[in-house]
Amino acid sequence: MARRSPGPTIEDGLLAIRRRWPELFDRDEGDEEGPVFILSAGWRSGSTMLQRLLTGRCLIWGEPYGHAWPIPSMADQVRCFTDRWPEPHHFYRGQPREELATRFIANLYPGVGDLLQAHRDFFDRLFARPARASGHDRWGLKEVRLDADHAMYLRWLFPRARFLFLIRNPYDAWRSYAARAARGWQWYNRWPDQPLTAQSFAAHWDRLASSFLEGYRKVDGLLIRYEDLAAGRTDPVEDYLGFELSRPAARSNPGDGGPAPLASIPEEDALAIKGELGRLAGSLGYHLEASRREAIAATGRTRTRKEPDRCVVIVPYQRFIEPACEAGLREIERRGYVVRRVPVDEAIDMVRGLAVEKALREGFDEILWIDPDLEFDPDAVDQMRALDRPMVAALDARFRPVGRAEDVPDGLLERDDAGAGFLLTWSEVYLVIREREGLLPCIAPDGGTLVPYFLPMIVLEGGESRYLADGHAFTARARRAGFRVVADSRIRVRPIASRATGWENLAAGSSLYWNP
Repeated sequence: MARRSPGPTIEDGLLAIRRRWPELFDRDEGDEEGPVFILSAGWRSGSTMLQRLLTGRCLIWGEPYGHAWPIPSMADQVRCFTDRWPEPHHFYRGQPREELATRFIANLYPGVGDLLQAHRDFFDRLFARPARASGHDRWGLKEVRLDADHAMYLRWLFPRARFLFLIRNPYDAWRSYAARAARGWQWYNRWPDQPLTAQSFAAHWDRLASSFLEGYRKVDGLLIRYEDLAAGRTDPVEDYLGFELSRPAARSNPGDGGPAPLASIPEEDALAIKGELGRLAGSLGYHLEASRREAIAATGRTRTRKEPDRCVVIVPYQRFIEPACEAGLREIERRGYVVRRVPVDEAIDMVRGLAVEKALREGFDEILWIDPDLEFDPDAVDQMRALDRPMVAALDARFRPVGRAEDVPDGLLERDDAGAGFLLTWSEVYLVIREREGLLPCIAPDGGTLVPYFLPMIVLEGGESRYLADGHAFTARARRAGFRVVADSRIRVRPIASRATGWENLAAGSSLYWNP
């Protein structure tokens, strides 16, 4: 059952009006086509996509004057109607002025029919007339705060209206919004004192989605899953509306300037969301695990966001960062990259894990690890990202070579043991590793939460035990999760302590290599 607000509902008020003034529900609208209302169960659920798909026939206004709360405020006027209020003697019945002057008229109301027409006039002046002026013969609007009770009010005003009720996996919707919140965006359930949190976001979704399931048939509406819409299954929408959706709009996906969704939901957010969701989410197949599978599937999609500030560069250091490395870091900072110099005052695998959780929480698309004793060309960072691979390493003198330098053409080489000295990873890689390896969140000594992606491990090779330190243990887990770690032979970095020894020297037969 939908969570009901305290007191009477809009539907309660409309039922009272129907009993007392049935003629206001049997109106002849002629040949007028009704507006189209898109009601979405909260934010980041696909209402804008649906809004664009309707643009060929309708001008769909988007959350018009949302902070001002115009439609809920108008609809609230209906809640108070009962079988006894307004009292019959409150209404003006055509009495002459002389009679009005001699009677008690402290409560003198226009008729309920006038109230209905005034509400319709408000929508006509604010929405219908500007739509017609723009060349559209039909209008509508999309909202993310209205429930099925509000739809009852809109149906009273416009008996021929069409209603599209849209729901999405709330965990996926939160991943999308949380990435924006991490960048400083702030949206409100109700401005200015109800900003969105994971808890209020989930409670809002549960209330609206529950009301949609319970009430969409009452207004002859259509219930739509975002997942079907995103997959191109739009025939039910076209059949319901009676016209084709915009094909150009279906092929486009203009962004709002925000970041990509978080690769994973922070544990505290996941717990807050789960605590607010009732049984409905689970009955629809909407679980946190389903959201994780969605994020995992995203690793195979085309990635086009290559702005520098989508990548965070993390440099763990113990005592200092070599001047040559620092010079490269300052240059990529100048180019727009986010660089974090992280002191190693705990076990290195713990430091890396905490840094990853912070980066994922803030919605970065990529994480680049750089050791503090590496000299590198700043252009190498752009070159690695341009390869568009989930895991890319650079070649340096600490890599065990796969062959002689003259036998290795410029291009990509698959690495069986890369480490994290100069390693670029997509953020989704961590989510996949966590899922496939069954890694559980841990509490660090400082109270922070981390997932042990970099926990050292022991592996058996040729009957012998081999110890893998933090970065090597991470890339081993990545390979087990299905990722190929590649190195671009055209991208080189140089350890400061090994200036005389380059990767080519090693390929030619040097015995020096990185020993974890």
